[in-house]
Amino acid sequence: MLPENLYALPLEQQIGQFLFIGLPGTEFDAEARALVEEVQPGGVIIFGRNVAGPEQLRSLLDAVREVVPTPPLFGIDQEGGLVDRLRRIFTPMPSARTIRQHGDLAAARALGRVTGEVLRMLGFNINFAPVMSIMTEDRDLLSNGLYSRSFGRSPGEVLGYSTVEAGAAILPAAFCMVLVAPRSAKLIEAKGSRFTLLTGYVFCFLGFVTMLLLWGEGSAYWEVAVGYSFVGIGVGFAGTPASHSLTGSVPVNRAGMASATSDLQRDLGGAIMQSILGALLTAGYAAAMTTAVASAPNSSKITNTTQDQLQQSFGGAENVAKQFPQYANQISAAAKSSFLDGANWAYAAGIIAVLVGATLVFFMFPKKAEEESLLRQYHDTDFADSE
Repeated sequence: MLPENLYALPLEQQIGQFLFIGLPGTEFDAEARALVEEVQPGGVIIFGRNVAGPEQLRSLLDAVREVVPTPPLFGIDQEGGLVDRLRRIFTPMPSARTIRQHGDLAAARALGRVTGEVLRMLGFNINFAPVMSIMTEDRDLLSNGLYSRSFGRSPGEVLGYSTVEAGAAILPAAFCMVLVAPRSAKLIEAKGSRFTLLTGYVFCFLGFVTMLLLWGEGSAYWEVAVGYSFVGIGVGFAGTPASHSLTGSVPVNRAGMASATSDLQRDLGGAIMQSILGALLTAGYAAAMTTAVASAPNSSKITNTTQDQLQQSFGGAENVAKQFPQYANQISAAAKSSFLDGANWAYAAGIIAVLVGATLVFFMFPKKAEEESLLRQYHDTDFADSE
């Protein structure tokens, strides 16, 4: 964060605030002091050459603080494994690869907390770790040791999600739907189908709003669960009155046909809506990726074929990243951001669809008294036809 008094500083010091610099050695001698006083940096990064002991390291950082005009940022690459700047003064940390192989997420979190506390006591406020890159076969061959610095070979593995855990994210929807569905029938008897349908729409609306506002790259599981729970509750409330409104409005001898029609409209409507949301997600992804490609520093060198592959899908972008490992991080980040933009298009469309449906139900669906009158008429007609 830039200091509040940035524009009150001389121009040279303003420029220095945008720079991170390294120091030549372990002591804040005349050479180091001259460098810091000349640049007046916004941040200092510490390497292994600057570390001799904990007291020495803290004194070095404190000395820099006294010279610069604003509180500086102190950063370090404390990843563990091959990149362990504090190995001379603390027990060497395990690499990301070692942590991944053990598969103990609790231990990984504990190590992260301990590392943060140690760095805080030494005077650091930034750790350039962990490495969140995805390990690929091509990157295995790179000479920078990334093979031991990555937590996995897929986004799910890096984020700590197994296939089962990723699939379990949707379980709150199913659980809430099963829990609420029996109560939907009781609510119909008490308030009518119209009220029950609108209640379902309200929860579906909240579900899509939650997805739009809370779901992102670093969303916690509870945020995902809340969104799916709202949708599950909404479907649980709306499913029964939607089916009942169709099957209850036809003669008894046509109930089988009405039931089949109800199944058809649910399956067909779901397929159509899924196609629309999927198309919007794809369109949103393509639009965001097009913008990202156009704003890239070397966009003029990107061929049309490569652009098409990048804009086609997230998987296409990952394939391009494999072909150009030197740009893999930038490509993966752009693809991830574009996918999230596309997902927001789909969530917004879901919100609009729910609002349109709720409006139709509110103005056109019969209220409880009218509904009961219509059902009595249908019953009388069935009774008369049976005589």
